[in-house]
Amino acid sequence: MTDAQKNATYKITKAGTANDGTATTYTYPAWTEYRKGRTVTDATPYANDTFKVVDATTRTREGDLWVKVQDTNATNGQKINGWILYSALTATSTTPSTTPVASNQVAVNFVDAVTGKTVSTKTYTNTIDANYTAARFLKNVFSNGTDTTDSSIPDSFNNTSTAKNLDSYVSANISGYGTNNLTTANKTTNVSTIANAKFASTITIYVAPSSQLSFFSGTNVTQLQLSDGHSTQIFNDNNGSKLNTRVYELKASDANNNQTIATLLNKLDGTLRGNAGDTVTSDQVQKALTSAGLSEFYLAVQGNNTASYKYTVGEGSNVPDGEYLVYKFTFDTDAWTSLPASQRQIATTGYTKQIPYKMSGPVQTEHYQQGIYNFGEIFNK
Repeated sequence: MTDAQKNATYKITKAGTANDGTATTYTYPAWTEYRKGRTVTDATPYANDTFKVVDATTRTREGDLWVKVQDTNATNGQKINGWILYSALTATSTTPSTTPVASNQVAVNFVDAVTGKTVSTKTYTNTIDANYTAARFLKNVFSNGTDTTDSSIPDSFNNTSTAKNLDSYVSANISGYGTNNLTTANKTTNVSTIANAKFASTITIYVAPSSQLSFFSGTNVTQLQLSDGHSTQIFNDNNGSKLNTRVYELKASDANNNQTIATLLNKLDGTLRGNAGDTVTSDQVQKALTSAGLSEFYLAVQGNNTASYKYTVGEGSNVPDGEYLVYKFTFDTDAWTSLPASQRQIATTGYTKQIPYKMSGPVQTEHYQQGIYNFGEIFNK
């Protein structure tokens, strides 16, 4: 039987007294077990009951399909539960589990981005202008009635300095939630979802508890710093141009391998959430850094100048063949614990985070394998 047949609800088409497999049910498919017969001799009282199929079998000699059914009426249905010819059943029309979304409506599930739980579901009906696209209509809704053209959204919805934005709308309409504490990735997804919304459809908008903050909120390249005596920060040369520096992992197959530091930092933004003043442990930081590919990573510097490890040249997608110095950086848990308490707490305003690392190396190597970028593996040979 198909899933649709198994999931359907049925009635006995001609409930009655006939002893031919069509009018009532049997303790076993008829005439397959000695001295086994009908559950009830008259199924007329059950004519309006509905049944679910729970099992099925085909009689060998006759080749007909019998199904085991259970009455959905728990009050009087126990006696009628049994086997009947599938051809004796009529599928009933079922009530949709959800109300269909009309051609001038958009349904929105507001989902907690961390737990995956739907915290609110709302259906919006366009009574403003029949010529509006769904995107423009939603922008109007989320802007509290301020008309916006399709091209004017969506950045303002993620900008906390803008009075009428998505965060303000969610905060006003869903208790305890907003969008300000979402990760950059979640915010970007929301932007795309709104921009591509269609009428007669259901979309998902991600939200986050408004009472919690992210330790890494607004993380940028100047917030990762060495702790091994070197005076310079790993990825900063005073003008921020090293945001495109390529970072390598232990395995070339790692999804974070050969990604820019800016890409990996964006994975930190919005993570490690808690209340203002909460102290963040080294284990919590380690877990967040690991997910972003920044707990342990490698940099490759072309040439052999050991004094300029921060000026990595792996800034393009293609690594030239040649001689390299490879450096390993590992999150320093001891140094983290030694930081002032204020630097290990979640704050209400942004500040420069000290994320200490230990540096190992360099290991000198020659790289002639375009497209592999296995500097982490080379370092550990």
